[in-house]
Amino acid sequence: MRINAITDEQNRVTHYIGIVSDLTERKLQEQRLSYLENYDPLTDLPNRFYYNYQLHQYLVSQKDSIKQLAVIRLNIDRFRPLNEFLSNSGGDELLRQVAQRLRLTNAEALFVAHLNGDDFAIVYEISHIRPSIQQHCERITKAFSLPFNIFEQDHIITLSMGVAFYPENGRQLDYLNNCAEQALNEAKNLGGNTCRFYSNNNTALLEQGIYLERDLRHAINNNELIVYYQPKINFSDQNIYGFEALVRWNHPSKGIIPPNLFIPLAEQTSLISDIGKIVIRQTAKQIRRWNELGFNNICVSVNVVAQQLQRGQLLEDLDHAIQTYKISGSSLELEITESSLLENSVTVKNLLNEIKKRHIHISLDDFGTGYSSLSYLADFPIDILKIDRSFISKIGQNKQEAIVSAMIAMGKAMGLTVVAEGIETEQQMQYLQDLECDIAQGFLFSKPLPEKEATTYLEQHRLIPS
Repeated sequence: MRINAITDEQNRVTHYIGIVSDLTERKLQEQRLSYLENYDPLTDLPNRFYYNYQLHQYLVSQKDSIKQLAVIRLNIDRFRPLNEFLSNSGGDELLRQVAQRLRLTNAEALFVAHLNGDDFAIVYEISHIRPSIQQHCERITKAFSLPFNIFEQDHIITLSMGVAFYPENGRQLDYLNNCAEQALNEAKNLGGNTCRFYSNNNTALLEQGIYLERDLRHAINNNELIVYYQPKINFSDQNIYGFEALVRWNHPSKGIIPPNLFIPLAEQTSLISDIGKIVIRQTAKQIRRWNELGFNNICVSVNVVAQQLQRGQLLEDLDHAIQTYKISGSSLELEITESSLLENSVTVKNLLNEIKKRHIHISLDDFGTGYSSLSYLADFPIDILKIDRSFISKIGQNKQEAIVSAMIAMGKAMGLTVVAEGIETEQQMQYLQDLECDIAQGFLFSKPLPEKEATTYLEQHRLIPS
């Protein structure tokens, strides 16, 4: 209410005028906007924005008595096919019921959040007056042993859980989240329906003062990623067939960081596609330099992951690199793992056929370590079969030798070029040569080399004749 006084010519108040406004609708609108900003309408749980904000407050607040907490990340196992089976409305109903069950089983937690899709998070204070985090996760698993009734049908749902601890695993919001995500990813890789705790074995970068995701993004923007090249040798005449391109992180203060310390994180984000694009571009540029030095028959392989195949940018990245540096498609080879061919196989097959039109070779990497479906070799346009180092390292053991022998025989029977990686001894080399394996790669010949050393290696060895 607003009241204004009305005066006459002598400035005497003669009467008052009151203006009454109903603010109910505006207040309701403000509440609604605040709700939408902080909560997920589908599950009525805090959303990602509120989760990050509130967790940050717990981490930085000095007034709180919270000394230790756990971040639990949860995914529904096999949610994608189940969502497709249930249809969108059924999938939404399942998420609502999962949210409600999490709410009921986490009364002692600080809060439960729905981040997106089937991704949930729980922030749990660790205290002697509460059940341990192990007991708490077991209670959640037990609660999910009861079926969910969706449209009059019962469905058993299992969860994958990953746990990270504050302050043991990190004190920063993003790093703590990354640790929980890595633990969650490990649980999913084990087949789901389990809980994994983040292992400090993977904190080598953190101990060096490197905050992984943030610094890796800077590394991409600041051209800190470089490519090393490991030679591949032709068994028949011991001359160079080509190289495998392997990415390294040249950190401005920490030096060369090997890929096993940053690639696992990159594969959990879109960063792996960005890294893949950089490797393709740098490799094409290096091939151009080698062509100008007279090495015209060089072939360099680049590793490609499932995300690159499915995001739809790979063909464009390849075309741009080939056209920019004016190289032949036949001087490139893409190494693809078996697992990359599993999802969207029709789409991937069409993409690989388009890649083949550019005369780019396709190699099936790490053969024998994944699903090893022989249909891949027949159904997809694969030129090269690469036997994983885990088999090569066990040459000398009868059963392992039989497996290697069978792989080489099958590959050659199908008209494929066979590559053996991880060769370290003369015994391994001789055994593979006797089986008429085509291409050798490993420390017996050379470790991965930076550009200048790889060029020197080329100059010291003769290329195979065209």
